[in-house]
Amino acid sequence: MTENSSPDILTADMIADPKTYCLDVCIGSIQNPVADFAIYSPDVPNSLIYKSIPLKTDEDSINVESLSEAIYNNPLLLSDFHRISVIVRSSHYMIVPLPLADDSEMIEKLLRDRFSKVNDETAIIVNKLPKLHAAIVFGVEPGVFNLLNRLFDNPPIYSHFYPLLTYFNDLRESGNYEATFFNVTPNALDVVLFKNETNTLDTVRIIPFRSINDAAYYAISYQTMTSGNLQGNILISGSRDTRMQLVNRLKEFVDTVMPVVFPSQIFKLGRVAMTMPFELAVMPLCE
Repeated sequence: MTENSSPDILTADMIADPKTYCLDVCIGSIQNPVADFAIYSPDVPNSLIYKSIPLKTDEDSINVESLSEAIYNNPLLLSDFHRISVIVRSSHYMIVPLPLADDSEMIEKLLRDRFSKVNDETAIIVNKLPKLHAAIVFGVEPGVFNLLNRLFDNPPIYSHFYPLLTYFNDLRESGNYEATFFNVTPNALDVVLFKNETNTLDTVRIIPFRSINDAAYYAISYQTMTSGNLQGNILISGSRDTRMQLVNRLKEFVDTVMPVVFPSQIFKLGRVAMTMPFELAVMPLCE
């Protein structure tokens, strides 16, 4: 199987043995309603199949019926894969100390107190980050949660911050340097700041923006807040076109700004990986 960036339909006969392949799913936000699917065999070069499908929205959530249609209309997605993982871009999230992650009553109360749209029906999920002594707590709409569990047999569900924080932290530790990390989508900036002296998280935030100038302003503000000046390292991942626009805009003010190095292990699966949401691209390295 050679890489196929966007086949019209993912048919069940596209791969011979699904049990040797993995499926990673990424569900976007209401601001960027899209479902992205990556199918690949981890040890087979150029095995990656990628498809992105726009979704409809309701008043304040992804339309469950459109997500269901996106999956059922592509029969390959319902195959018996070796592993399935799901990423959800939820704006209802918190970072909590790791010891609190096992106190389900407390974290549910904290999330409901912070977000009025999180209620008794919301699925509340915890992703632990032991290296960072923290956990991500986030809410998923019950209709989306139930559909994913039914179609994919109760897959592990991750906040989009889970692969970002895991990969950025590994990059930071392997490079032994301090940096401010940003992940950019067409309409939002994910901010990730680490406390290097304690190897913990400082800031994890989603900032919506309307223009690349707005995104640059927010990035500069956080960089100044972190280092007191514009001399520190800024590393940017995310949507290719938007990422390069932001890098080029920031270079007018900051010397040490550059794209995050794309992992060679993922590039080998297929060049099309570079067009995927970054959290989806690096997910195979974070499990």
